[in-house]
Amino acid sequence: MQTFVTILSLLLLFSTTGFAHPAPNALASPDDVPLERRDNVRCYHGGYATTRAKLTKAIDDFCDKVHSDGGLRKNKAVEKSFSLGNSAETIISVKPKQCSAIDKDLQCKITLRQAVDECNTDSANFKQGGTVDTGCAKWRVDPNL
Repeated sequence: MQTFVTILSLLLLFSTTGFAHPAPNALASPDDVPLERRDNVRCYHGGYATTRAKLTKAIDDFCDKVHSDGGLRKNKAVEKSFSLGNSAETIISVKPKQCSAIDKDLQCKITLRQAVDECNTDSANFKQGGTVDTGCAKWRVDPNL
């Protein structure tokens, strides 16, 4: 009987401390990452504004292109422009600092989305971008006319 009580106590302990819960699923999308990030985000709060949808499309295109070209490497800055229509464009760039390879899976999309999602938070239709400094690189999303 004491063995049964001990096992029951352990099961109760593990279920209340989280040990019995399954590990969270891998990220299916960069939009699944919560905004509680540790990186230094600086918002432009000025200049041309566009929608979140247009910026995230440009971010996805940028990151997919960088990934297909072998990812980001130390001392290899990358900057690309993407049309937003109506003669507007978004400039997206990353300037690596002292780290070696820094593009892992969804990191590019997650990091660049911070400059969109943590800035101009009142609306998804009025986004002005900004920069994110991760310590390894400075990431930039800048919509322009």
